[in-house]
Amino acid sequence: MSAHYDTDTPEVVREKVIGLGRRSVRKNYYPMLQERLAADEALSQAEDRYERLLDISPVPIAVYANGVVRYANPAAIEVMGARRSEDLVGHHILDFVHLDDQAAVMARSRRMAAGQPVDRAVERFIRVDGRTIEVDVTITPVVYHGEHAVQVLVRDITQRKRSRELLEALRDMEASIHGRLDSEDILRSVAAEAVRALEADDCLVVVPSDGGWRAWFECEAVVPAGEFFGGEEFDAPLDRLEVGTAMTADDEQGRAVEAFARRLGARSAVLAPAVVADRPAALFVFAWSSPAPEFFHEQKDFLGRLSSSVSLSLQNVELFRAERHIADTLQEALLTLPPGLPGLTYAHRYQSATDIARVGGDFYDLFELDGGRVGIVVGDISGKGLDAAALTSIVKSGIRANAMTSPDPAEVMDRVNHLAIAEFAGLEQRFGASVFATAFFGVLDVATGTLVYCDAGHPAPLVVDEHGASHWLAVDSPLLGVTEPMSYVQDTIELGRRDTLLLYTDGVIEAHGPAGMFGDERLSDLLRGRSDLDPEEICASVFAAVEDFSCGMIADDIALLTLRLSLADDAE
Repeated sequence: MSAHYDTDTPEVVREKVIGLGRRSVRKNYYPMLQERLAADEALSQAEDRYERLLDISPVPIAVYANGVVRYANPAAIEVMGARRSEDLVGHHILDFVHLDDQAAVMARSRRMAAGQPVDRAVERFIRVDGRTIEVDVTITPVVYHGEHAVQVLVRDITQRKRSRELLEALRDMEASIHGRLDSEDILRSVAAEAVRALEADDCLVVVPSDGGWRAWFECEAVVPAGEFFGGEEFDAPLDRLEVGTAMTADDEQGRAVEAFARRLGARSAVLAPAVVADRPAALFVFAWSSPAPEFFHEQKDFLGRLSSSVSLSLQNVELFRAERHIADTLQEALLTLPPGLPGLTYAHRYQSATDIARVGGDFYDLFELDGGRVGIVVGDISGKGLDAAALTSIVKSGIRANAMTSPDPAEVMDRVNHLAIAEFAGLEQRFGASVFATAFFGVLDVATGTLVYCDAGHPAPLVVDEHGASHWLAVDSPLLGVTEPMSYVQDTIELGRRDTLLLYTDGVIEAHGPAGMFGDERLSDLLRGRSDLDPEEICASVFAAVEDFSCGMIADDIALLTLRLSLADDAE
């Protein structure tokens, strides 16, 4: 063996050693190399598949390593307002994070690098176009092209949050204007609230005028009230506005939208109409100094609902005004007394519980009859508003008409009761509640002081004699309009020349205050010993006492009628 090796030259020995080494490498390391190459190829293919999956994902996803964005899928490019991946890739992640949120973002990255769990978070991102969006962010660790990296999954919640905020703002606005009965008050309130909700810079409210539009008011007062907006650019189709719509520069009314924006010195605007009786009543012009904002469905829905709510409120104002006009006319007719009657001194006072419900069911009347007599009426119909006023008119005119043909108050009230039953039945079916009336009707002979009367369930009249003593008249007849047959009776008293008769409705004695109810006794005590007061002073004294007792919170209508036979010196 040794002889064999001795015969080999050094060159031969070297070749043999090299050959042994090659065989060893092929045998021991080549398979490992192949495995490594195969693993690298598999990793490359996996990364390609990963990117392809990210590319087609509808969810915005980006990857960053060492703070630098390495990849962004098309959905992420879109949500960030970019046009191409280069607008994001290669930039530091903090370039796209709101300044106030940057510390939190880096802290979460450090926790992830340390192997600590990281929860989802809501952060503010700055888009390439400069707009701030709120996003729900989920981050997970990944290896991207051999680097330890962070995968960022982003969900833009700006629209969802804005939708919630706009809905809350709309509810607040609707609650704010509900029940308001002044058009300008409604429009000013809505304009101010909507500017904040839409993050607009200004709002101009214009109303139709002379074939164009006239400025009513503006939040920032750039345009003076009364300025006219007319001409071809403001013409149709603004005359065909529909309730519940919002108009931008991209809509049919785009030319008018842009014209309003120019006049306001703004770069963009949007219009929302208020429509009453199918005709434009007002137009909101919301303006921005920046380019037109991106209007999501929620913003347009907000403007549409704003248009509908304001239109309904303005319609209610118009209805109230119309009803108010009718009511005022009716109330004036129901509560107007003749300027004077021979042999009689009198005063009256009426106060509605609220300004809105000015028409109540309280009424009074004085009218001449033959033979030197005077008819005296005070009554109250259950309910308020035009229906109550209409029934009041029926009862009042019914008493007056029947008094002309019948000398007996009881017979007059019996006839009126039959009339009231027929008229009240329809309203009871409509309202689902009973409708009734109380009334006092008396016939006073001004020469003798004889008063014949019938009190149909009305609060008892009070007589204050010349010595200041007071007593109540009898109430012994039923209500009007409740049922039949009924028996109405009449009583007779003699009024002295210095006696005062006070008639009133239940709003006086049923007034509530901290001490309870005003009541009959308090009214009697108020006038006891006050024979020195004339009818006008008595009305004023009673009303002042009720108002003071109820701390100014009068809950029911009050009607007062005070009268006294005229003395010789009164006539002079």
